[in-house]
Amino acid sequence: MKDFKESFLEKFSEIPLQFNNSNFVGCRRLSTELISVADFVDFLDGVLIGEIFESVFMNLDEINDHYEIEKEELMELNELINNILKLLNNSNLNINEKNKTKLYDLLKDVRGKVTRIQLSYLIIKKPKKEESGVSLPFPQGALKMLGRVP
Repeated sequence: MKDFKESFLEKFSEIPLQFNNSNFVGCRRLSTELISVADFVDFLDGVLIGEIFESVFMNLDEINDHYEIEKEELMELNELINNILKLLNNSNLNINEKNKTKLYDLLKDVRGKVTRIQLSYLIIKKPKKEESGVSLPFPQGALKMLGRVP
């Protein structure tokens, strides 16, 4: 029988593989599973990790539906995700103060990078075209927040 650390790391290890296939829905579902595993054993650092990644992949999936995300941006995110995985594997989920600071910084970098991608794509990038040649709409609520919808 697996212990929770093994289960958590196994699920987290799957995220970079799904990410490399631009399967952001799969990544989000894995993040939700991380939350469940961590919550079951009261591993609050794991809950935080899962919550941040769940929001990151929900945002990336929505952006990916409407825009072509640049390869360089995805490579940067992939590197950050893999750095978190290395930290978690090397510490075996024993998050001491030094690791906690590094983990927080990496999570902050991932969340910040996705937020910058969101804003730049909403403000600057042109949406994908449907087969009919009509631009795909971006969610109206997001556009209203930015003052781009009458």
